[in-house]
Amino acid sequence: MSRVSDSSETTVPKAETTTAGPEPTAVPPARSDAETTAVRAHSPVPAAQATTANATVPADTDAPADTVTQADTDAPADTVTPARTAASAGTATPARDDAESTAAATPAVTMRLAAPGVRRQPGGRTAPLELQHRVDGPDDAPLLVLAPTLGATWHMWDRQVPELTRTWRVLRFDLPGQGGAPPHPATSVADLAERLLTTLDSLGETRFGYAGCGLGGAVGLQLALTAPHRLTALALVSTSPRPGTPDEWRQRGVVIRTNGLDAIARGTPDRWFTPAFATAQSAITTWAVQMVGSTAPGCYIAACEANAAFDVRGRLNAIGVPTLVVCGAEDQTAPPADARALVAGIPDARLAMIPGAAHLTPVERPTEVTDLLEQHFNAAPDFHDSATTGSLPLLQPPPGPD
Repeated sequence: MSRVSDSSETTVPKAETTTAGPEPTAVPPARSDAETTAVRAHSPVPAAQATTANATVPADTDAPADTVTQADTDAPADTVTPARTAASAGTATPARDDAESTAAATPAVTMRLAAPGVRRQPGGRTAPLELQHRVDGPDDAPLLVLAPTLGATWHMWDRQVPELTRTWRVLRFDLPGQGGAPPHPATSVADLAERLLTTLDSLGETRFGYAGCGLGGAVGLQLALTAPHRLTALALVSTSPRPGTPDEWRQRGVVIRTNGLDAIARGTPDRWFTPAFATAQSAITTWAVQMVGSTAPGCYIAACEANAAFDVRGRLNAIGVPTLVVCGAEDQTAPPADARALVAGIPDARLAMIPGAAHLTPVERPTEVTDLLEQHFNAAPDFHDSATTGSLPLLQPPPGPD
């Protein structure tokens, strides 16, 4: 089990290569004829036949599909109670030693699937203010939000959920146009952060822990700067204070406008995984390519613009939230130099470097990432209090521009 030491940088030991069994997927109750707008955007797929937009990380057997409602009005969440199981696999990392032995005795958790709502604006136009999301875990547990990278759906965190929901209620969300979410583009990281806060407000959530990867990590940085009173702790996975260069992101948008997402999708394994992992785990590379290729092109282009405009290098010293930075030692998208810049700029931040991993560390090295998140959020001073004192006095947000 990995641990973060008292020093500012930790190298996580490399795990041996094994596989484990798949995690069952719960299916929401059947809907009436009046609710037939449901789409199968969250379907688990077999290893060699991935076709849907929001597939779970492939396992070795088929599993039933989740159903998510898409509508232009607020939709109530579906509720089911799947049994807790050991972490699913399909990745080149071992299952937790204690997971299988305790799964049968673990209480059931609640899963809710919800579609985004909209709000009327002057002139009759509608503007989406909530993100498509899913909640797993006990109702009385503290809330932990897991955010995806650009091109991925909430299923990139599948390997973390079984263990994290032993302690926390976990909310995962999809970025606009990903995983079957409505294609309402967000052209700035601040816009995405606002939509997330609106989503959490609709659920009555005031304080939460937050872990984000890539673009999801940028949203976490934005929250830490503009809404620190909402955060109990922050984990930045494969995240940069300035992701690449504006020209790189805008050029990617030009490629998509001209040729579509196919070339970008086919290059995903090279950006997300180490060559050894991509070669050994062909089902997961196929899942990644098809997931990115299923993103709404306009939303992907808008996210490229959001990345192009994002640069918080000069503001990192204003972040006062307990922060863990997790980086794959072979990440070319958010390289170790960017991770060290985060740790150097954010007061008291700590760095965990995972050898033999690239960008999508929650998939490539799930056990190590899970262990690091568990220790970090368990150590947050206010984290567990936030679940039991729903009316915690909020700190005032800092003055100044967003």
